[in-house]
Amino acid sequence: MDLVDRNTIQTLRELEIKNGSLFLDSLIDMYIENLNETVNKMSTLLENKSFNELYREAHTLKSSSANLGIKFVEEISKVIEYKIIKKDFNNPEEFSLLIKEISNKLIEIANLLTELKVKKVI
Repeated sequence: MDLVDRNTIQTLRELEIKNGSLFLDSLIDMYIENLNETVNKMSTLLENKSFNELYREAHTLKSSSANLGIKFVEEISKVIEYKIIKKDFNNPEEFSLLIKEISNKLIEIANLLTELKVKKVI
């Protein structure tokens, strides 16, 4: 699975041009700034078994990732959400592994988004 759906980024770029408003670079910057903090918060919430709050963080991360086409994070966040909805708490290590999957890709995601932001062309 690709980390970032370049078609989504391209569509957002085209919207910028069409509407004459530059917003994508700001969205990318905010996403990168918040990603590490969100993943750390999710780990802490898991340690504290605060599944309701973990659900909210996963939902928010899923949505913001979907908006920018970060499919890898979107899909993992969706799995975390689903497991919480189903009250599948039998193996908390699964949650930890899912969060670590995102954590392991943080730098790669940030670098790829920064590259796409700088190039402005896909």
